[in-house]
Amino acid sequence: MNKIKQNPVVDEANLSDIGFRPVLIRSLVILAITLISITIAFLLFAHTKDTITPIILVGGALITLGALTLAYKNILLPGRIIIPLVLAVVVGARAYVGFGLRDVAIIGLPLALTIAYLFLGRKWTMFFTAFIVLEVVVIGIIDISKIRENPLADFIAVDDIIILPLLIIAIAAVLNALVIRLNIAYNSAIKNEEAQNLANEELHLLQNELEQRISERTQQLEKRAVQLQASVKITRAASAIKELDELLPIITKSISSTLNYYHVGIFLLNQQGDYAILRASNSTGGQKMIEENHHIQVGAEKPVGFVTHTGHPHIALDAGENAIRFDNPYLPETHSEIALPLIVNNKIIGALDVQSKKISAFNNEDSEILRALANQLAISIENAILFAKTERTLHEAQQAISFYVQEEWSSYIATSTSSSYILQDEMMRPLDEKKETPEFVRACVTGEVAHSDQVLAIPIVLRGETIGVIGIETDEDKFWTEDELSIARTAAERMAITLENARLLEDAQRRASREQNIGEFSASISAVSNVEAVLKTAVEELGQRLSQSSGVTIEMSSFSGKEG
Repeated sequence: MNKIKQNPVVDEANLSDIGFRPVLIRSLVILAITLISITIAFLLFAHTKDTITPIILVGGALITLGALTLAYKNILLPGRIIIPLVLAVVVGARAYVGFGLRDVAIIGLPLALTIAYLFLGRKWTMFFTAFIVLEVVVIGIIDISKIRENPLADFIAVDDIIILPLLIIAIAAVLNALVIRLNIAYNSAIKNEEAQNLANEELHLLQNELEQRISERTQQLEKRAVQLQASVKITRAASAIKELDELLPIITKSISSTLNYYHVGIFLLNQQGDYAILRASNSTGGQKMIEENHHIQVGAEKPVGFVTHTGHPHIALDAGENAIRFDNPYLPETHSEIALPLIVNNKIIGALDVQSKKISAFNNEDSEILRALANQLAISIENAILFAKTERTLHEAQQAISFYVQEEWSSYIATSTSSSYILQDEMMRPLDEKKETPEFVRACVTGEVAHSDQVLAIPIVLRGETIGVIGIETDEDKFWTEDELSIARTAAERMAITLENARLLEDAQRRASREQNIGEFSASISAVSNVEAVLKTAVEELGQRLSQSSGVTIEMSSFSGKEG
């Protein structure tokens, strides 16, 4: 937290200037109005022959107005001196023209002294105290010496000249003590105010800092929430797509749009594992790089080369102590880059490359989000690869099964005495020749039900291969209902399974019979012990076991089979 600069300590004069300025201005206004009012009243209602008092009052009022003008112009020191000085002079002049020390006006001297203390502090009060004491002594001496006519001069003694100055000095001492206490209280109040201001300022700074931290944390949480939502969205999209060539472009575009990144690229290792090849990108520059078969060697001094070699994320920035200069002409606006490995079962299969236009765009939280995303992406890529392999294997298996079904049923039909039958006029008979109607041909070629107004052809499909056709013909035009078509399809499906089971049973029986004949033949020829008996037994057994044979011959060759 920043330290708050404290205000400098204010000395006594400065405190007087700062603290008493409003009081001084108000006092000047009140005093000026009062003196002007007294002067006007005196001039209007005076009926005595005393002309000095009005002159004194008018002069004092004019001087006071001058001091007021200086105060309003922020020239305070002359006004602070003039006000108590004029008051002391006016009081002294009034006592001089009046009854001297016995004049009522003499009580204004302590007032003038008090105002001097308030306006000037302790710095000038000794001068004013001495001036007022001197003024009292002079007036007293004048009264005692009877320099002028004073009806009360006989009542004034030396004691008055001594006592009244002592009273003035005592009042000055009391005022001095009060001013000291006031200054102490004022300084304490100033310090308390400064401490309070300092505390308020610190509290304000703490509040601002706390609000800033809360705002930053809120922004971070909002950003994290957006990143997590985007991660979930991208993960769902990746889980729903099985084709690798379709998955990778969608993932790059989704990451770029949802997380607001300039360039997103997905690299996959080749079969040898020595190069990472760019397979998908959202940016125009990335598309051009794909067209040019952009690839990076594993272990190269680039983020993608580093992560595909080490398996650790890598962040490159163009700011800070380890600033990186990005010089890819296809991506000229890149200022930050992060590359993350794609790992499945502890095997590196590629890298996720993300680039931003912002300086220092990636922090630890971004790295964690993108790392989790890269892990999920790696699983989705591996699943897509396995899915493609499974699809290829399944397709090969289906082709093998189809070839097997074709071969087996072609062989069976070729060796069967009759493989086609017709029910006509409630008579079952073998079909002499194949039906060549359009419906039969279409059902056999397409493997789908074909029908017209008088013919219904249902293919017998076994493991994707059509091995026969069921044909139903009518003498009149007929509308084939959905129930009839469903019954025909079900019958064809059941028939395909039953036919295959029957063929397999016949094939198994033939194999069993063949194995039995081979076993009996082997046992017969094994029972004899000389060559002539073996030959005779073999000819006899083969003649008996091979049907439709007109003769069996065994001739031993005397040739070696080599040209000499």
